[in-house]
Amino acid sequence: MRIINANTLSAKDDLMAMIARIKSSRTEDEINMWLTLSLGTELFNAWIAVEEEPVGMIMAEIVNAAGPTTYIAFNWFKPGVVGNEELVGRVEDWAKKMETNKMLFYTKRSPQTFIKKYGFELVQSVLKKDI
Repeated sequence: MRIINANTLSAKDDLMAMIARIKSSRTEDEINMWLTLSLGTELFNAWIAVEEEPVGMIMAEIVNAAGPTTYIAFNWFKPGVVGNEELVGRVEDWAKKMETNKMLFYTKRSPQTFIKKYGFELVQSVLKKDI
């Protein structure tokens, strides 16, 4: 498996295609705007894991939530693929370089994989209300 750093505007189409395949809850316009504003900036980064085809993707951005924090904004791991730890490791390495003091990850799925496999801890639940 090889990991590609995809924090460039030229990677936007590839990232959009991967997100569309995963069926994100965000609209294509929302994702396009987010990537257009984020890609290539210092406070954002994206990585794609590739075997013969993409098998994983993770995007993170720096936010200020009670101190500099790395927020995992989007991730996807193809089921059954070994080696996704390397993607999470890339985020951790980048977070240290950016001098953040914690990583946040919100998920709709069971957090057990991230807790057991990647060393995260469950801190709180996040509730959302559209108004």
